[in-house]
Amino acid sequence: MIKKQPITYKVFPNVSFGSLILFFVWPFAFLVSQIRKIRNPDWIGYIMLFGVFFGFTFVYEDPLSGCLSSDSASYALQLMEMHENPFRLVDLVNSFYNPGSGLLDIYQPLVTWLFAIFTDNPKFLFAFFGGFFALFYGHNLWIVFTRISKRISYLIIILMVFYAIINPIWNINGVRMWTAAQVFVFGILNLFVLSNRKYWIWLFLSVLIHFSFFIPAVVFFAFKYLPKKESFFVAFYLITLTINEIDLFQFRTSLSFLPEILQPKVQSYTNERYAEGLELAMARVNWYVRLQSTLSVVMINIWVVILYLKRNSWRHIFPNYYSLFLFLLLFGGIANILANVPSGARFLVVSDMLFIALVLLIYGNANLKIKLSPLLASFIIAASFFVIIFKVRVGMDYIGPLLFFGNPFIVLFIEDQTPLIQFIKGLL
Repeated sequence: MIKKQPITYKVFPNVSFGSLILFFVWPFAFLVSQIRKIRNPDWIGYIMLFGVFFGFTFVYEDPLSGCLSSDSASYALQLMEMHENPFRLVDLVNSFYNPGSGLLDIYQPLVTWLFAIFTDNPKFLFAFFGGFFALFYGHNLWIVFTRISKRISYLIIILMVFYAIINPIWNINGVRMWTAAQVFVFGILNLFVLSNRKYWIWLFLSVLIHFSFFIPAVVFFAFKYLPKKESFFVAFYLITLTINEIDLFQFRTSLSFLPEILQPKVQSYTNERYAEGLELAMARVNWYVRLQSTLSVVMINIWVVILYLKRNSWRHIFPNYYSLFLFLLLFGGIANILANVPSGARFLVVSDMLFIALVLLIYGNANLKIKLSPLLASFIIAASFFVIIFKVRVGMDYIGPLLFFGNPFIVLFIEDQTPLIQFIKGLL
């Protein structure tokens, strides 16, 4: 058995002066030059810097178009309105968790208010959102990738890319939910992988970024006190896979014990008309959208089965990984249930991130002899590749050409909101 020892490192890493110079000259070249230095903890700082530039070039919908179909356009419009009609910080603070305002998230409104003091330009707001997101994104990649000791194979590479793109940086389009997801995963990886017990505080902080993360936080604290009976967690997870429909009225009624401030959200997310609208929208999406979702579910569950069947080869060597596996069976089961509630499927993304992280930690360990048949490995590679291509295509709606060819000085004076996909189509 390997003794668990806490690993300490800086949440906010150092960045060398030479790296800063290259970053300001050509950020994309800066990223490429640093990407192989992942075993250096300062690598996280490089990812954070590039995240700042990504946010600076982020393509968002015109907030003045009158059609706010994306969250990012709403954030941009809110910045402009706060700048034009400033108000006191005390007024903002008083609106938090106030039933009259319905404001349940602190991070995005507070940051927007701070930036609105100085500017109405959304570029600067998204630059901060991108940097903060990338800080935890970089940590979550570093914690997992630096523990891969097996010879790098095609399967390892595709799993690394798949892990990196489950919750990619262009998700700052919905900055509250997906930043909270990165912060929550950061806390869980520190608790289970690095044995940094004090990092439970990050689970609490994720709730301040998006209120819905009180659910995974409660699941974590419940797990701490539940008997660690493997059969219970396995049975619970398997049962939740068979649930494909939930009575929204009964579900809404069962949540009546929640505080008054949460009830409007419960009402909106469990509204039957809202659910029907989402169902009709899903019925109209292209086949490859549904296929990538199905492939993700199938692949995750294949790995769950593999880890369970091979558990005797790793659970005694890495008891902390085994604890993480049991927690993920519980949390993954809750996510499977919530996936039947409108917008609840977002928690599957968090569950998937942690499951693939665990797969890389175990399958990528040279001391653990876990082999896959060529046919199964080929399916996992093909399925992962399809999902990766789909995620990249989604990202092209939020990435502009200046991300690859510009620098902070050029972007500051060029107002280009052309999505990469339109730029490519124009070339063709």
